[in-house]
Amino acid sequence: MSIAPNTVDFICKVNGQETTLKIKTDLSWGETQDLLSKSVKMLENGTKDFNFNNFCDILLTKTIVSGLPFPPTNLVKMKDLPMSEISIILGEIMRIIPLESYF
Repeated sequence: MSIAPNTVDFICKVNGQETTLKIKTDLSWGETQDLLSKSVKMLENGTKDFNFNNFCDILLTKTIVSGLPFPPTNLVKMKDLPMSEISIILGEIMRIIPLESYF
């Protein structure tokens, strides 16, 4: 039995070059806990404070397996990518893994 994550290939542009990203189709329980603990805080009044920047950073690094011209965990290089490219990648990740159900 393999516990390797299932992935899908997604063709997109990275730094203006067409590439195929390999994206996880599911996060592990630990990855989901990490994502939630670093992007959502409960305030004293009981409301949730959602840190969208942390959420996007963690989501990208935990779901992209390969296909970038740098390691997917390199947030410095990730943050240098054009917003037009990152928004398409994030949109595809959110389509594949409907994370709003975790909140």
